[in-house]
Amino acid sequence: MCIYYHKKFCELEPIGPMEKLQPGEAASFTEDWWLLPYPFPEDGEEVNPDKLTGTVEKGAR
Repeated sequence: MCIYYHKKFCELEPIGPMEKLQPGEAASFTEDWWLLPYPFPEDGEEVNPDKLTGTVEKGAR
């Protein structure tokens, strides 16, 4: 995954597995995305990595 930070948002660019293709061949990969509730930090507040990790682990079950 590559993350590009712009002034007011960031863009997530998935990078699929490397494939060696012959002419005429094709490849694809599937992404699963979901949204989880997590409050946006207040000005000057930092994201708590442990809390965020816990939110993601609970949501992935």
